Amino acid sequence: TSDLAPLDEQAAMIKELFPDAKNVALLYCSAEANSQYQVDVITGYLNDLGLTSKAFAFTDTNDVASVAQAACEFADVMYIPTDNTAASNTEAIANVVLPAGIPVVAGEEGICGGCGVATLSISYYDLGYATGLMAAKVLTGEANIAEMPITYLVGSTVSVPVKLGDNAVHAVLLYDNVSVLNSDLRELSESGTFEIETLSAGTSTISIMFLDENGMYVDTLGFTITVK
Repeated sequence: TSDLAPLDEQAAMIKELFPDAKNVALLYCSAEANSQYQVDVITGYLNDLGLTSKAFAFTDTNDVASVAQAACEFADVMYIPTDNTAASNTEAIANVVLPAGIPVVAGEEGICGGCGVATLSISYYDLGYATGLMAAKVLTGEANIAEMPITYLVGSTVSVPVKLGDNAVHAVLLYDNVSVLNSDLRELSESGTFEIETLSAGTSTISIMFLDENGMYVDTLGFTITVK
């Protein structure tokens, strides 16, 4: 399963809740690759909304307060992605942001409850339930874990990063089940990703077709997405 938050919707929420904000500080732990990915992706969304963002990475619990202080000096509003270290240090972060008067939009409800004012996230109960069902299939021999597709929850946004090669200068998104998935943009975005919304429970095959500068076929990347 995937616990990736709806980053585009979170960026839009920041703009909606704080229409006068200009600078967004992105606070996260540099040791967590998932957090770095979220920061990279949401930066593009914030830029598209006319907001200036700056990443502030702390290494562990020892420097979270000092980095949070630096972020407050830059920010009109702070964003903290889904981040295990940040979740374990919400009290330290709150002790900095509250006196500074900087609101925090969080990537998930645990961080929001500790130091944030708003979040838009998936349900970890539902995610855990879906994961349990997958684990049961593995334990009973009904499924091979190496062959199981990544599973997302209904209402999630799947962000698929794509790197173009020397010959492939264009990429086009294809999927075979429009009742399960939807994407407003079938061509690669400026940030180098395809953003796909999950609409209903089911399975869909995703194909990313690579084309050269003349629109001729180069290669295809395919995989399956299951939505619970």
